[in-house]
Amino acid sequence: MERSLAKTLAAKLKISVRKVYRRFGILIQTDRGPRRVIRVVVEREGRRPLLAQWGAVSLTRRMDAPLNNSPSRVWSHRSELLERLLADSCELCGSRQQVQVHHVRRLANVQRKGEPISRVGWR
Repeated sequence: MERSLAKTLAAKLKISVRKVYRRFGILIQTDRGPRRVIRVVVEREGRRPLLAQWGAVSLTRRMDAPLNNSPSRVWSHRSELLERLLADSCELCGSRQQVQVHHVRRLANVQRKGEPISRVGWR
């Protein structure tokens, strides 16, 4: 990724990748020791300078990181059709009294998420 960043900067500035490393490469001190990073600083008049740097974060694996082996589910086990039926309310008027189910289309022709619309059975 660092090489890709250097190539992108070189293309934008119309210079070589070697010149990008010479111009923007610096050595900084981190909690894990000194690291070489690519840092670009854009000075602005009357405001703080913009600072962007790549490489200051260590990508080593943390063996003491807490793991959640049973994350909570973010999706429902029920289909959209089942959710609509269990709502027990009319989708047109919102009434909750004597609700009956009427199909505008046959259930075989209802489009499922991610599937193309089937033309079979449409009249």
